[in-house]
Amino acid sequence: MKAPQINVATDALVLVDVQRDFCPGGALAVPQGDVIVPRLNRWLQVNKLLKVATRDWHPPDHSSFKRRGRPWRGHCVQGTPGAEFHPDLNTRAIDLVVSKATTRDREAYSGFDAPELLERLKAGNIRRLWVGGLATEYCVKATALDARNGNAPRRNA
Repeated sequence: MKAPQINVATDALVLVDVQRDFCPGGALAVPQGDVIVPRLNRWLQVNKLLKVATRDWHPPDHSSFKRRGRPWRGHCVQGTPGAEFHPDLNTRAIDLVVSKATTRDREAYSGFDAPELLERLKAGNIRRLWVGGLATEYCVKATALDARNGNAPRRNA
């Protein structure tokens, strides 16, 4: 397979929620979620490419949690081990960490729900994103769709 052509001047890498709670043993584990880490680390080795990581960063009483009548088990609570990035992820290579779902009563799936992501991409004149992470059907999908739709932030209930 031919390697993708990356333009470090106009491309950026966005890693979505590669956190312990989404990996095996975590509160909302993606089956075999940790197998993606070595591949993401290879992407993190691309010199001069802007590298951004998003993370769920919930307060303990977040509105998306079951104890508040919503669908999710408590996960990625601010300052807990489950909210940390996967221990094998090369976090030293990340240029910007974007926290989302940081307030009690507002859910956020897309990395673009955190305004600093769009601000940084615009400031860097970024034209194309490479997106990967966990979980594909939720936060990765929402981030990729927002990027495809002109980086317009989604508003989740």
